[in-house]
Amino acid sequence: MHGAAEMTGFPRTPDEITARWLSSALRGAGHIDRGEILRVHVEPLAEGLTGPVVRVKPTLDPGSLRGAETIVVKMPTTDPDLLRCLTERGRIHREYLFFRHLASRIPNYVPRHYFVETNAEGTIGIIGLEDLSDWRTIPVGEEIADNDANSAIKTLAAIHAHWWNDARLDAYDWLMRPGIYLDGESQGQLAASGRTCFEKYSDLLSPGVSELLRRLPDALPEIVKHSSTGNLTLCSGDARGQNMFFTGEDESTRTVLIDWQTPSLTVGAADVANFIMATFDVEKRREVEGDLLRTYHAELITRGVTDYSSNELETDFRWSMFRQMIIMVRGAIDTGFGEKAIFRFRDRLKMMEDWDCIELLK
Repeated sequence: MHGAAEMTGFPRTPDEITARWLSSALRGAGHIDRGEILRVHVEPLAEGLTGPVVRVKPTLDPGSLRGAETIVVKMPTTDPDLLRCLTERGRIHREYLFFRHLASRIPNYVPRHYFVETNAEGTIGIIGLEDLSDWRTIPVGEEIADNDANSAIKTLAAIHAHWWNDARLDAYDWLMRPGIYLDGESQGQLAASGRTCFEKYSDLLSPGVSELLRRLPDALPEIVKHSSTGNLTLCSGDARGQNMFFTGEDESTRTVLIDWQTPSLTVGAADVANFIMATFDVEKRREVEGDLLRTYHAELITRGVTDYSSNELETDFRWSMFRQMIIMVRGAIDTGFGEKAIFRFRDRLKMMEDWDCIELLK
């Protein structure tokens, strides 16, 4: 693998992270004024979908200034088949581009980034991020605290308000459009996957969700229309409790969003629907969803979005729920997870019955 590191100019495995390379990366990004890193200690944190995540603790010589005490480094997978799939879907390069071009414009809501280095094509690379290990996270299967949920929804509103109908976003053609997981797939292909999913798995879903799945293929043009027109903004694309870090208590709680692999230009309600559907179990979701939606709308108004009514938000919110169904279809059929994908999403999709999404398709 050392040949790969020489070809790309950055490490491809944790073992290839050296003091010399890290000195160069941090100096190039302006985080070391002078001096060198003498040595590095690298420890694994996780094996993410796109590759390993490690914590790096550098030891700097006395002449070095502004060096980070620890850095979390996201690296690309060395699995060639997975890398090819992720590259084709743009799941890797969008995160590099986000941190290079947009993260600094919303610094309070994303981790500080120390460097982003990629190959010439931008298809693989490495990101050095702020270490948030002393912040709270929400492990899968655990319930998010009410204060953290409120902070998360206000943070989404803050990001959305900052970019609300901002024409500057049009220049970033790498942002996902229309904001649902088409990933270059034609609507015809997705419609075919939806029909196959219905034929194979509709009996595993509640009657209401099954009927929505049956109608999904014909509804795709309208779903795309409602997620790509109107009040558009910068969205995370994967806003959920497990992709957030929290610090502070009560009204001082602060939320940071991580995993910007699917940044999107779409309606802000897409993030809100994703957060509520993917973070809470059914009963808790029913208990808090109304309050969270009102909190989101109030925060938009506080931040200057005054021409967007609560009725408009509710309509966008309901249409945005179809995105979770589309992800389920792609997981079950295109990615090959089959029943596993259905079981993962079917409770989430009960929210579409609760909000009478079938009425949108009449």
